[in-house]
Amino acid sequence: MSLFPQGKVWYYLFYLNGKRFRGSTKTENLKKAQCIYADATVRAEAGESLKPQRAPVIQGFVPRFLEWVDKAMLEPKTKADYKNGCRLILKSGLLGM
Repeated sequence: MSLFPQGKVWYYLFYLNGKRFRGSTKTENLKKAQCIYADATVRAEAGESLKPQRAPVIQGFVPRFLEWVDKAMLEPKTKADYKNGCRLILKSGLLGM
């Protein structure tokens, strides 16, 4: 078992088919850390990525939000305000965040 403490938190490190997998269990409890480590090894053996998923960027979310605004039962002024807010966000530096 490749669990080791770093400060108060437990981390794991293991190799599978020559590939290194490491990460934080994000817990101080050794029993929970062992369960997280076991889950990580099973997921790695199944070929799943252990890296956390990135949050979607605003640019990809806006079309879905505008579709919801059109379908939602909102006041016309509220819909206009939401659409205007999206328009302003799409023109700002927040677009790729």
